[in-house]
Amino acid sequence: IDLYKKNNIELNVQEVYFGGGSPTYYQEPEFKALIAKLNKLFNFSKVKTFTVEIDPRRVEVDRLKFYHDCGANRLSFGIQDFNPDVQIRINRKQPPELLHKLMTPEIRKLFPVINFDLLIGMPSQTPETISQTIKHVVDLGPDQIQTMYMH
Repeated sequence: IDLYKKNNIELNVQEVYFGGGSPTYYQEPEFKALIAKLNKLFNFSKVKTFTVEIDPRRVEVDRLKFYHDCGANRLSFGIQDFNPDVQIRINRKQPPELLHKLMTPEIRKLFPVINFDLLIGMPSQTPETISQTIKHVVDLGPDQIQTMYMH
């Protein structure tokens, strides 16, 4: 960011994606400082899609509202898989109930697009466990689903 600014490079940014679940590690003042720094580099008000990838184990509804107040209009939840055995193997315990708690009617109104990331090919996954995960996903009703294959 500093190098772009130093060299007077003006960007026309229409999409911002904070990924990897890492935004949920930032404290609110740190996140605001990052947005402020980006706003010096390009006109943030011209951004059409601002996505924050969420590790559902590390946020509450109030944090999701905070992201909206910062301009985010899309959430992407790193679901990976809902099967408890798979979750233990990948050290990512997050039951579907956790998402039910986060995806309140208010949150669904604030974010026109909610995405779920699913990973295929993880340890302990079987067609049956993936089928169960898909049932939970259908029940939760995200707007988008992104699947990625691991090998």
